[in-house]
Amino acid sequence: MMSCCRELRMNTPGKFNSLLPLGAPAAEAINNLKANVARLNTTVNQAVQNTKQSVNTAASSVGGWPIALAMFIALTGLFLFILSYYRNQIRDGYEYLMTNVKQMLGQPTDPLPPMGGEQPGQNVLDKMVPPQDVTPSEKAVSKPIVEKILPNVGAPEVFNISKNTFTYYDAEPLCRALGAELATYDQVKQAWERGADWCNYGWVKGQAAVYPTQKGTWDRIQAGPEDQRMSCGDPGLNGGYFDNPELRFGVNCYGTKPNQSQHDEAKMNQGAPLSPGALEVQKKVAKFRSEAASIGVMPFNSDKWSM
Repeated sequence: MMSCCRELRMNTPGKFNSLLPLGAPAAEAINNLKANVARLNTTVNQAVQNTKQSVNTAASSVGGWPIALAMFIALTGLFLFILSYYRNQIRDGYEYLMTNVKQMLGQPTDPLPPMGGEQPGQNVLDKMVPPQDVTPSEKAVSKPIVEKILPNVGAPEVFNISKNTFTYYDAEPLCRALGAELATYDQVKQAWERGADWCNYGWVKGQAAVYPTQKGTWDRIQAGPEDQRMSCGDPGLNGGYFDNPELRFGVNCYGTKPNQSQHDEAKMNQGAPLSPGALEVQKKVAKFRSEAASIGVMPFNSDKWSM
Protein backbone atom coordinates (compact mmCIF):
# COMPACT_ATOMS: atom_id res chain seq x y z
CA MET A 1 0.00 0.00 0.00
CA MET A 2 2.80 2.39 0.95
CA SER A 3 4.73 1.55 -2.16
CA CYS A 4 1.74 2.25 -4.30
CA CYS A 5 1.20 5.68 -2.82
CA ARG A 6 4.90 6.50 -3.12
CA GLU A 7 4.81 5.63 -6.79
CA LEU A 8 1.78 7.89 -7.32
CA ARG A 9 3.51 10.85 -5.65
CA MET A 10 6.57 10.34 -7.75
CA ASN A 11 4.65 10.29 -11.00
CA THR A 12 2.22 13.22 -10.32
CA PRO A 13 4.56 16.24 -10.90
CA GLY A 14 6.09 15.00 -14.07
CA LYS A 15 3.14 13.29 -15.66
CA PHE A 16 0.15 15.47 -14.56
CA ASN A 17 -0.68 16.49 -18.15
CA SER A 18 -0.93 12.85 -19.11
CA LEU A 19 -3.88 12.56 -16.75
CA LEU A 20 -5.93 15.20 -18.80
CA PRO A 21 -8.58 13.65 -20.96
CA LEU A 22 -7.37 15.45 -24.16
CA GLY A 23 -3.73 14.86 -23.69
CA ALA A 24 -0.79 17.30 -24.10
CA PRO A 25 -1.24 18.17 -27.83
CA ALA A 26 -4.83 19.31 -27.25
CA ALA A 27 -3.85 21.50 -24.28
CA GLU A 28 -1.06 23.10 -26.25
CA ALA A 29 -3.45 23.78 -29.13
CA ILE A 30 -5.90 25.45 -26.75
CA ASN A 31 -3.15 27.58 -25.28
CA ASN A 32 -1.98 28.58 -28.77
CA LEU A 33 -5.57 29.44 -29.73
CA LYS A 34 -5.93 31.61 -26.64
CA ALA A 35 -2.68 33.35 -27.46
CA ASN A 36 -3.75 33.92 -31.06
CA VAL A 37 -7.15 35.26 -29.97
CA ALA A 38 -5.43 37.60 -27.52
CA ARG A 39 -3.08 38.85 -30.23
CA LEU A 40 -6.02 39.28 -32.63
CA ASN A 41 -7.98 41.19 -30.00
CA THR A 42 -4.99 43.44 -29.40
CA THR A 43 -4.60 44.05 -33.12
CA VAL A 44 -8.31 44.84 -33.55
CA ASN A 45 -8.31 47.17 -30.57
CA GLN A 46 -5.25 48.95 -31.92
CA ALA A 47 -6.89 49.32 -35.33
CA VAL A 48 -10.07 50.66 -33.75
CA GLN A 49 -8.07 53.15 -31.68
CA ASN A 50 -6.13 54.25 -34.77
CA THR A 51 -9.38 54.70 -36.70
CA LYS A 52 -10.97 56.73 -33.90
CA GLN A 53 -7.86 58.89 -33.66
CA SER A 54 -7.87 59.46 -37.43
CA VAL A 55 -11.56 60.38 -37.38
CA ASN A 56 -11.07 62.77 -34.46
CA THR A 57 -8.08 64.35 -36.16
CA ALA A 58 -10.01 64.80 -39.42
CA ALA A 59 -13.02 66.22 -37.60
CA SER A 60 -10.80 68.57 -35.65
CA SER A 61 -9.05 69.75 -38.81
CA VAL A 62 -12.35 70.26 -40.66
CA GLY A 63 -13.93 72.19 -37.78
CA GLY A 64 -10.86 74.36 -37.10
CA TRP A 65 -10.40 75.94 -40.55
CA PRO A 66 -13.68 77.88 -40.62
CA ILE A 67 -12.98 79.28 -37.15
CA ALA A 68 -9.45 80.27 -38.10
CA LEU A 69 -10.68 81.83 -41.35
CA ALA A 70 -13.40 83.77 -39.53
CA MET A 71 -10.89 85.08 -37.00
CA PHE A 72 -8.52 86.13 -39.79
CA ILE A 73 -11.29 88.00 -41.62
CA ALA A 74 -12.43 89.71 -38.41
CA LEU A 75 -8.91 90.82 -37.50
CA THR A 76 -8.27 92.04 -41.04
CA GLY A 77 -11.52 94.04 -41.03
CA LEU A 78 -10.67 95.56 -37.65
CA PHE A 79 -7.22 96.53 -38.88
CA LEU A 80 -8.62 98.17 -42.02
CA PHE A 81 -11.24 100.03 -39.97
CA ILE A 82 -8.62 101.40 -37.59
CA LEU A 83 -6.36 102.33 -40.51
CA SER A 84 -9.22 104.17 -42.24
CA TYR A 85 -10.41 105.92 -39.09
CA TYR A 86 -6.98 107.24 -38.17
CA ARG A 87 -5.67 107.78 -41.70
CA ASN A 88 -5.32 111.55 -41.26
CA GLN A 89 -3.40 111.18 -38.02
CA ILE A 90 -1.21 108.50 -39.58
CA ARG A 91 -0.51 110.71 -42.60
CA ASP A 92 0.27 113.73 -40.43
CA GLY A 93 2.52 111.67 -38.20
CA TYR A 94 4.34 110.28 -41.24
CA GLU A 95 4.83 113.77 -42.66
CA TYR A 96 6.14 115.07 -39.35
CA LEU A 97 8.49 112.10 -39.05
CA MET A 98 9.84 112.55 -42.59
CA THR A 99 10.26 116.29 -42.04
CA ASN A 100 12.23 115.71 -38.84
CA VAL A 101 14.39 113.09 -40.56
CA LYS A 102 15.12 115.53 -43.41
CA GLN A 103 16.02 118.23 -40.91
CA MET A 104 18.38 115.86 -39.13
CA LEU A 105 20.03 115.03 -42.47
CA GLY A 106 20.29 118.71 -43.38
CA GLN A 107 17.95 118.47 -46.37
CA PRO A 108 15.58 121.34 -47.28
CA THR A 109 12.06 120.88 -45.98
CA ASP A 110 8.74 122.67 -46.16
CA PRO A 111 7.60 124.34 -42.92
CA LEU A 112 5.51 122.12 -40.70
CA PRO A 113 1.81 123.06 -40.82
CA PRO A 114 0.29 123.97 -37.45
CA MET A 115 -1.80 121.22 -35.92
CA GLY A 116 -4.85 123.48 -35.54
CA GLY A 117 -4.89 124.46 -39.20
CA GLU A 118 -4.12 128.15 -38.48
CA GLN A 119 -0.96 129.96 -39.44
CA PRO A 120 1.41 130.97 -36.62
CA GLY A 121 0.42 134.30 -35.15
CA GLN A 122 -2.85 134.33 -37.03
CA ASN A 123 -5.77 135.92 -35.24
CA VAL A 124 -9.31 134.71 -35.65
CA LEU A 125 -10.29 138.21 -36.73
CA ASP A 126 -7.82 137.98 -39.63
CA LYS A 127 -10.10 135.42 -41.26
CA MET A 128 -13.01 137.86 -41.43
CA VAL A 129 -13.49 139.41 -44.85
CA PRO A 130 -15.15 142.83 -44.92
CA PRO A 131 -18.29 143.02 -47.09
CA GLN A 132 -17.77 144.24 -50.62
CA ASP A 133 -19.87 147.01 -52.18
CA VAL A 134 -22.11 147.25 -49.11
CA THR A 135 -22.88 150.71 -47.75
CA PRO A 136 -23.67 151.23 -44.03
CA SER A 137 -27.34 151.67 -44.87
CA GLU A 138 -27.41 148.24 -46.55
CA LYS A 139 -25.85 146.22 -43.72
CA ALA A 140 -29.24 145.55 -42.16
CA VAL A 141 -30.34 143.60 -45.26
CA SER A 142 -27.00 141.92 -46.03
CA LYS A 143 -26.86 138.47 -47.62
CA PRO A 144 -26.57 136.39 -44.39
CA ILE A 145 -29.93 137.76 -43.20
CA VAL A 146 -31.61 136.93 -46.49
CA GLU A 147 -30.09 133.45 -46.45
CA LYS A 148 -31.65 132.85 -43.02
CA ILE A 149 -35.05 134.00 -44.29
CA LEU A 150 -35.06 132.29 -47.68
CA PRO A 151 -33.68 128.72 -47.70
CA ASN A 152 -31.10 127.90 -50.33
CA VAL A 153 -32.47 125.09 -52.50
CA GLY A 154 -30.17 125.16 -55.51
CA ALA A 155 -26.78 126.17 -56.89
CA PRO A 156 -26.32 129.94 -57.32
CA GLU A 157 -26.58 131.30 -60.84
CA VAL A 158 -27.28 134.51 -62.75
CA PHE A 159 -30.94 135.14 -63.59
CA ASN A 160 -32.59 138.11 -65.26
CA ILE A 161 -35.67 139.97 -64.05
CA SER A 162 -37.61 140.60 -67.24
CA LYS A 163 -39.57 143.71 -66.24
CA ASN A 164 -37.77 146.84 -67.45
CA THR A 165 -39.16 149.06 -64.68
CA PHE A 166 -36.27 149.25 -62.20
CA THR A 167 -33.66 151.94 -61.64
CA TYR A 168 -30.13 151.13 -60.59
CA TYR A 169 -31.07 152.02 -57.02
CA ASP A 170 -33.86 149.45 -57.17
CA ALA A 171 -31.64 146.65 -58.45
CA GLU A 172 -29.87 145.60 -55.24
CA PRO A 173 -32.98 145.65 -53.00
CA LEU A 174 -34.90 143.70 -55.65
CA CYS A 175 -32.30 140.93 -55.80
CA ARG A 176 -32.15 140.75 -52.01
CA ALA A 177 -35.91 140.47 -51.87
CA LEU A 178 -35.54 137.32 -54.00
CA GLY A 179 -32.85 135.88 -51.73
CA ALA A 180 -30.00 136.78 -54.10
CA GLU A 181 -27.60 139.65 -54.74
CA LEU A 182 -26.97 142.00 -57.63
CA ALA A 183 -24.80 140.21 -60.18
CA THR A 184 -21.45 141.46 -61.43
CA TYR A 185 -20.39 141.90 -65.04
CA ASP A 186 -18.03 138.92 -64.76
CA GLN A 187 -20.79 136.68 -63.37
CA VAL A 188 -23.03 137.48 -66.34
CA LYS A 189 -20.10 136.83 -68.67
CA GLN A 190 -19.50 133.43 -67.09
CA ALA A 191 -23.20 132.66 -67.49
CA TRP A 192 -22.96 133.56 -71.20
CA GLU A 193 -19.98 131.21 -71.55
CA ARG A 194 -22.20 128.46 -70.13
CA GLY A 195 -25.04 129.16 -72.56
CA ALA A 196 -27.03 132.04 -71.02
CA ASP A 197 -29.12 133.75 -73.68
CA TRP A 198 -31.75 136.42 -72.92
CA CYS A 199 -32.34 139.52 -74.97
CA ASN A 200 -33.14 141.84 -72.08
CA TYR A 201 -31.06 144.49 -70.35
CA GLY A 202 -30.35 143.97 -66.67
CA TRP A 203 -28.55 146.10 -64.13
CA VAL A 204 -25.29 144.75 -62.69
CA LYS A 205 -22.93 146.13 -60.07
CA GLY A 206 -21.04 149.22 -61.19
CA GLN A 207 -24.13 150.94 -62.69
CA ALA A 208 -23.93 148.92 -65.88
CA ALA A 209 -26.73 147.12 -67.72
CA VAL A 210 -25.93 144.09 -69.89
CA TYR A 211 -27.47 141.02 -71.49
CA PRO A 212 -25.98 137.86 -73.11
CA THR A 213 -26.60 136.77 -76.70
CA GLN A 214 -25.55 133.40 -78.11
CA LYS A 215 -24.20 132.96 -81.64
CA GLY A 216 -27.06 130.67 -82.61
CA THR A 217 -29.66 133.25 -81.59
CA TRP A 218 -27.80 135.98 -83.44
CA ASP A 219 -27.63 133.81 -86.59
CA ARG A 220 -31.39 133.22 -86.51
CA ILE A 221 -32.05 136.95 -86.13
CA GLN A 222 -29.75 137.74 -89.04
CA ALA A 223 -31.84 135.44 -91.21
CA GLY A 224 -34.96 137.48 -90.39
CA PRO A 225 -36.10 140.97 -91.38
CA GLU A 226 -33.28 143.45 -91.85
CA ASP A 227 -34.74 146.02 -89.47
CA GLN A 228 -34.65 143.50 -86.62
CA ARG A 229 -31.13 142.18 -87.07
CA MET A 230 -29.70 144.31 -84.28
CA SER A 231 -32.57 143.70 -81.88
CA CYS A 232 -30.38 141.52 -79.65
CA GLY A 233 -27.01 143.10 -80.34
CA ASP A 234 -24.00 140.98 -81.20
CA PRO A 235 -22.89 137.55 -80.00
CA GLY A 236 -21.41 137.91 -76.53
CA LEU A 237 -22.20 140.37 -73.75
CA ASN A 238 -24.04 143.50 -74.87
CA GLY A 239 -24.44 146.75 -72.96
CA GLY A 240 -22.21 148.65 -70.58
CA TYR A 241 -22.06 151.57 -68.18
CA PHE A 242 -24.94 154.07 -68.08
CA ASP A 243 -24.46 157.56 -66.65
CA ASN A 244 -28.09 157.91 -65.64
CA PRO A 245 -28.99 155.54 -62.76
CA GLU A 246 -32.67 156.43 -63.16
CA LEU A 247 -32.97 154.56 -66.46
CA ARG A 248 -35.44 151.69 -66.31
CA PHE A 249 -34.05 148.24 -67.05
CA GLY A 250 -34.42 144.72 -65.86
CA VAL A 251 -32.06 143.36 -63.20
CA ASN A 252 -29.42 140.61 -63.28
CA CYS A 253 -29.34 138.83 -59.92
CA TYR A 254 -26.95 136.15 -58.70
CA GLY A 255 -28.19 133.44 -56.35
CA THR A 256 -30.69 130.61 -56.23
CA LYS A 257 -33.10 131.13 -59.09
CA PRO A 258 -36.68 131.32 -57.79
CA ASN A 259 -39.55 129.30 -59.17
CA GLN A 260 -41.83 131.67 -61.00
CA SER A 261 -44.89 130.37 -59.16
CA GLN A 262 -43.37 129.69 -55.72
CA HIS A 263 -41.68 132.74 -54.19
CA ASP A 264 -41.20 132.50 -50.45
CA GLU A 265 -43.09 134.93 -48.21
CA ALA A 266 -40.96 135.76 -45.17
CA LYS A 267 -40.71 138.61 -42.71
CA MET A 268 -37.72 140.89 -42.51
CA ASN A 269 -35.28 140.21 -39.74
CA GLN A 270 -36.20 142.39 -36.75
CA GLY A 271 -32.74 143.25 -35.46
CA ALA A 272 -31.09 146.46 -34.32
CA PRO A 273 -32.71 149.81 -35.17
CA LEU A 274 -32.05 150.75 -38.77
CA SER A 275 -30.71 154.02 -40.09
CA PRO A 276 -32.95 156.16 -42.34
CA GLY A 277 -31.12 154.87 -45.41
CA ALA A 278 -31.51 151.25 -44.28
CA LEU A 279 -35.19 151.83 -43.57
CA GLU A 280 -35.64 153.09 -47.12
CA VAL A 281 -33.94 149.99 -48.50
CA GLN A 282 -36.10 147.83 -46.26
CA LYS A 283 -39.24 149.47 -47.59
CA LYS A 284 -38.18 148.73 -51.15
CA VAL A 285 -37.37 145.11 -50.28
CA ALA A 286 -40.78 144.69 -48.67
CA LYS A 287 -42.47 146.32 -51.67
CA PHE A 288 -40.71 144.10 -54.20
CA ARG A 289 -41.34 141.01 -52.08
CA SER A 290 -45.05 141.75 -52.12
CA GLU A 291 -44.85 141.96 -55.91
CA ALA A 292 -42.69 138.84 -56.29
CA ALA A 293 -45.47 136.80 -57.86
CA SER A 294 -45.79 139.29 -60.72
CA ILE A 295 -42.07 139.86 -61.33
CA GLY A 296 -41.08 138.10 -64.55
CA VAL A 297 -37.91 136.05 -64.71
CA MET A 298 -36.26 135.33 -68.06
CA PRO A 299 -35.42 131.68 -68.93
CA PHE A 300 -31.76 130.68 -68.97
CA ASN A 301 -32.03 130.18 -72.72
CA SER A 302 -34.64 129.11 -75.25
CA ASP A 303 -34.28 125.42 -74.30
CA LYS A 304 -34.38 125.40 -70.50
CA TRP A 305 -35.57 127.47 -67.59
CA SER A 306 -32.53 127.18 -65.32
CA MET A 307 -28.84 126.40 -65.81
